[in-house]
Amino acid sequence: GDFAFIEWETLKDVVLPDSITSIGEFAFCGCGFSNFTIPDTVTDIREGAFYSSQLTDVTIPGSIKNIELATFFSCSQLECVTIENGVSHIDKFAFDGCDSLQSLEIPDSVTSIGVHAFAGSALQSVEISDSVTSIGALAFGSTTLTGYAVDENNNYFSSDNGILYNKDKTTLENYPAGKEDTFFCVPDSVTNIAMSAFYGCVSLEIVTIPESVEVIGYSAFKFCDALESISILNPECMFVENIDDEALAEEGAPIIPETAVIYGYENSTAQAYAEKYGNTFIAIDGEDTSEDINVSDKENSGVQFDFAENTFDKSHGKVSVEIKKDVTQSQYLLSDFSKVTAWNITFYNEAGEEIQPGAPV
Repeated sequence: GDFAFIEWETLKDVVLPDSITSIGEFAFCGCGFSNFTIPDTVTDIREGAFYSSQLTDVTIPGSIKNIELATFFSCSQLECVTIENGVSHIDKFAFDGCDSLQSLEIPDSVTSIGVHAFAGSALQSVEISDSVTSIGALAFGSTTLTGYAVDENNNYFSSDNGILYNKDKTTLENYPAGKEDTFFCVPDSVTNIAMSAFYGCVSLEIVTIPESVEVIGYSAFKFCDALESISILNPECMFVENIDDEALAEEGAPIIPETAVIYGYENSTAQAYAEKYGNTFIAIDGEDTSEDINVSDKENSGVQFDFAENTFDKSHGKVSVEIKKDVTQSQYLLSDFSKVTAWNITFYNEAGEEIQPGAPV
């Protein structure tokens, strides 16, 4: 029943008889066992059943359709979870705080994954099958996560360069917090940045949000502690500053860290947000500046180039840079472009032929 063995830290071994069909709320919360076998006669595990227990691995049989709210919340020793085919729903906070969890297979039977379901885990990558139709905010929020891989037959989600989008890439669902890139330009296809989309990204320093984006969700850039600047090119972009769910509400500035400089147009919603929450705001002039730079005569051509600090001080719009030597994108430094909101880099070989970044010349 509910709370049957709660906080029984010395309980090291449990064998459930086949007659058991349900495990009650917080039944084994805080228990000391590391191994636990859930028989396939069990069809129901209630909220918080194994909350903060000492489990190291667990197999959830397909007889259980729903993994309920906070079932394995804060099981800090849990390293491996096997979810058998038959489970269809993983509720919010189900495995939140399982910071040792490194291995996970989501079966094709799962259709929905709730808010914070695996937040704070040690997962480095996540595979989303074609059956998944719903993924809640920060379902996989973790600073270890570097990428998503979505089955191409999924009709609801897609991935590009490890980033999770909806199917047609109009919504950026989640940027993995563990990606090491320092700069990101949101694709022009995106109109909506989902709630907590960039939450806790540890490496991002510069972000450009194009004119296509109409909505930036609540806590979208919360705890992006390295974020130095963010450019918002839609003067009427809407900021979602409040949510109804108190469990997900955050203190402080609701979307962008107060320390980040916001670039935008005068009298824009970006300026209003900056003034309300104390961000430094710098107005951009709106001009679409094009600068062609021939670096073929630079010293160490083909290795790296550092442009002068003020090269683009007047180029807050889109900058086009042509590299006319055998330079690959990985060798080209962008660290001095903090005031450029977007750019288009074209690479050429010595014959004047356009090449792809990183292609042989």
